[in-house]
Amino acid sequence: MKKILLITLFLLITNCIFSQTSIYPDSVGTKVFYENGYTYQANRSSGGDIYVYNKNNTWIGITPVNKITGEPPLEYGPNLLDVDVWRIQVNVLFSIL
Repeated sequence: MKKILLITLFLLITNCIFSQTSIYPDSVGTKVFYENGYTYQANRSSGGDIYVYNKNNTWIGITPVNKITGEPPLEYGPNLLDVDVWRIQVNVLFSIL
């Protein structure tokens, strides 16, 4: 009985693993999907990663630029004071419980 169950599960799992092989090309490339009035494009990299995005979106791959200075905005990390205040509040909450 265990062997029959294991063979059935194995067949179901392999079916799930290989179910999308017909959607994406075997080599590096792109595929276009037309769904519900939208056009989606799937790009497959050489590492096997697949990126799906709306092909009609004009903001893909564009670096944000400050209109006044013409330079990209500075990347700011989290304010350490806010992080410390949050941590103190969480510690107080768990000490009450």
